Amino acid sequence: MQRYARSVGVPILILAFICLGTVGTGLYKILSAADSCPPDSQATVEDYAHLKFPPSVSKLDCGYILFQGSEGWAKFEMSPDDLDAFVESTMVGSVSRRPAAQRAKFRYDISAITNPLYGEYHGIHPEGGPETFLSQYILIDTRDPHVYVVYFGALFGD
Repeated sequence: MQRYARSVGVPILILAFICLGTVGTGLYKILSAADSCPPDSQATVEDYAHLKFPPSVSKLDCGYILFQGSEGWAKFEMSPDDLDAFVESTMVGSVSRRPAAQRAKFRYDISAITNPLYGEYHGIHPEGGPETFLSQYILIDTRDPHVYVVYFGALFGD
């Protein structure tokens, strides 16, 4: 009888993990706005992640999850002329060529980008208290000299 209970228990446990994963993935999709960037999401990402999207922004995809440890992300195209103003609107301050940029920080497939501009910031959120952290990551694909593709990520919270 004990052998039967073990042989039935393991598949039930595996099925339970599969169900939990499916429910968790569905809940994540409900809580995040990753499919597009409606104006209210764009404003929320700008506010919480402490940045200003450039005037030439196009093909914007962004999202966020607001919880105890919150996250915002964006991918967009912009004119190279807006590079300095965009970077200055963030806490990063400057970007430089970095072939081995921390690619795991981004929610997009950036494996084909070989020599991006990259910058990051880790510190106190400028609009929060001393216990409110902010981390920002910017990776810029400059392969097309007429249009830069920007990947942005931010972690923030208490």
